[in-house]
Amino acid sequence: MRLPLVTVLAIACGEVHFVDPNPPQLYRSSAEFTAPVVAEPVVWISFLDLFIEDPAACAWARQTTLDTLRQAVTSVGGPQMELAGQDLAPDCRVRGRQPVDASAVLAGFAAAQAAFPGANVRPVIFYVDNVDLVPPQGILDALAALRSVPAGQLAILWPVSLPSVAQQLGAVRSTDWTFAGDPDLLNRLNTSISKYLPLQTAAAASSGPVPLLDPAHLESTQEFKVCALPDDVTIEDPPQLGVTLTVDRGQPPTVTFDLAPRIAIPKALFSNPTFSVQIEGCNGNCSRFYIREPGDEPRRWDAVHGCVLANP
Repeated sequence: MRLPLVTVLAIACGEVHFVDPNPPQLYRSSAEFTAPVVAEPVVWISFLDLFIEDPAACAWARQTTLDTLRQAVTSVGGPQMELAGQDLAPDCRVRGRQPVDASAVLAGFAAAQAAFPGANVRPVIFYVDNVDLVPPQGILDALAALRSVPAGQLAILWPVSLPSVAQQLGAVRSTDWTFAGDPDLLNRLNTSISKYLPLQTAAAASSGPVPLLDPAHLESTQEFKVCALPDDVTIEDPPQLGVTLTVDRGQPPTVTFDLAPRIAIPKALFSNPTFSVQIEGCNGNCSRFYIREPGDEPRRWDAVHGCVLANP
């Protein structure tokens, strides 16, 4: 016996509902894109400005401190370049006795960029100071200038100092100083530097065409609807929501995301979201009636504006 288009079903309790014997074959899926990420080379320079009471321990304190810093930076791995550092208190008696050689620093920044063509070089300036006093004005001015000139405007200032010094320098990131040779200083540097470096860059300005249907769904799907688009990214020529679209296998449906630039951002501050487009597809009987719950009004799926399945 041939079934009618819509069957009337008598429920035990006496209610009468409509059931389509050949309902639409529906599914929900999502097309997702996560931008590739590039780890930038670590380029860094140290400024030592130490006061040591025992002049005989000066050379040891300087070298031990520099070795500790170098070991911590090296531990993050990847391409690196240590620029020639500067000792601002060569005899460990007067902070800032030796002025900052800004020309040498800027030349180092330029050399690092040349050494890593195509990379986004953002140098890290480690200023090591062990006195709980405001740094000399000449040091404050020099470090501020290195962060504001075109070649160094993106430089990151990272004091290894007492908190008062880091505050005076206006540093976003710092590591508290204890004493030269303190093994805990290395541990804290390792922990903080590994969270911050290497800097991260989103590697593309555009996603390029992202397929809305995976290969299996492309083969089986007759029609589909876009249920939802991400609202935190720009989409080129975005598809209309809830409109029934016929699948053209010769020109598979795609969507393209325009990505906001994210360049040389500290790892702890870098987020790399996945953008998702929600799809409802139909593999057959797309013009038949969809009834979510017994008693609901029958609706032809391809004539309904919007998706009908619950979110997965």
